[in-house]
Amino acid sequence: APAPGTPPAFWMHQIDHLADRRRIVVFEHPEVQGDGASRPAPTRSDEDRRRDVLGALDAAELPSAALVSWGLGAQLALDAVAAAPERWTHLALLAPLLSSSFARSMGLTGDDGVGSALGRLAVRATPLLAQARRRLGPRVDPVAWLRRARLASPTIEQEALEAAIDALGRSDGRGIALVLAALEAQRRGPSPESITTPALLLVGEADVVASGRLARRLARRLPFGESHLVPGATHLLPLEYPEYVSLAIERFVAGAR
Repeated sequence: APAPGTPPAFWMHQIDHLADRRRIVVFEHPEVQGDGASRPAPTRSDEDRRRDVLGALDAAELPSAALVSWGLGAQLALDAVAAAPERWTHLALLAPLLSSSFARSMGLTGDDGVGSALGRLAVRATPLLAQARRRLGPRVDPVAWLRRARLASPTIEQEALEAAIDALGRSDGRGIALVLAALEAQRRGPSPESITTPALLLVGEADVVASGRLARRLARRLPFGESHLVPGATHLLPLEYPEYVSLAIERFVAGAR
């Protein structure tokens, strides 16, 4: 359950690493499938999205699976696990972004929710992008820009990030906006104490988008939750530390109850 509009290029190392021993099913949000230009984006409820995820398992004829999400996919992943715990053996949340109402239900402020997170992203990134455009015009290097904005660490592989950015540029922007709006408008979501599926949370130490405070508090309240801070990683940690993330998921799935 990746973030809406996130292409498989962001996950290729994890997919390749785990596919040797496991069957991989990638869920795509219906709102962002296709080119988005010839049709209106469908309006879907929280319940629709939960059914979409379970439908992906049914279509693949899988009675159960481990669920891995990144960024904005975290809220959908939590909802899906809470709605049908018997279908999920493990839950891994990478750099989770959750709604402001969910953050408040955890005893934090709305500043830890997705709305404020995207605001922080805009504040940090927009001036640098404008400056780059003034200096370079159409020759803006997205990789250098992301690094300068501290949205990507120096360890990230240039080719992997370029491929991911290129694929992301072909996503349906209207559909992504629809999912973002629905997420931020979402009610508080399931109680963490009700989620008994073993859960792993990975957050980058240098992530200026996702709230590490929210992730740590969520992990403490999940009955079988654990969280790890990845030194030097930003919100793009699956690309920045592909081996670490892949091995962490593999060991977690193999070792948790």
